[in-house]
Amino acid sequence: HEPQPSHPTSLLRNVIHSGAASKAGISTTLPRDTDNAATRTRQRKRAFDKLFAKAVKIPVFDTETEYTFEFFQHLISFEDFALDFVRPVGKQPLCGLLNGQPLKFMAGHQVKEKKEKEKGDGNGKLGEEEEEEVIKWLWSFDLWHESLYDDAVAAA
Repeated sequence: HEPQPSHPTSLLRNVIHSGAASKAGISTTLPRDTDNAATRTRQRKRAFDKLFAKAVKIPVFDTETEYTFEFFQHLISFEDFALDFVRPVGKQPLCGLLNGQPLKFMAGHQVKEKKEKEKGDGNGKLGEEEEEEVIKWLWSFDLWHESLYDDAVAAA
């Protein structure tokens, strides 16, 4: 998860202090450490949306930095392979929801690619170019659990 805004490892803090935001004409301030998580998330999203809209080329991947991510692990019981909600819902097994498929984790980025489109006359000739938005995968992995086995075999 993103550390407190004042922490030296905060991505948003580093972007703002690098001067890239102001160079792009984006006025943004750091959320306060005392703001609740939802407020900090909203402010962080707003700042990065502005950076994206202006095509600012930071932040960039740094091979000297250790990255972590959060995926609501506080709601997933990997031992039971279940979503563990508070009462009155309680634990809900994932195996029934996944129909024998593994739990997939992936990260990607969206890019525009040029693609020649086929002419409408049915002869298969290519015509003008058009842009298409595609997702380029950075990584992907599947998480299997023994509770998925019977459903996976039945689906095969």
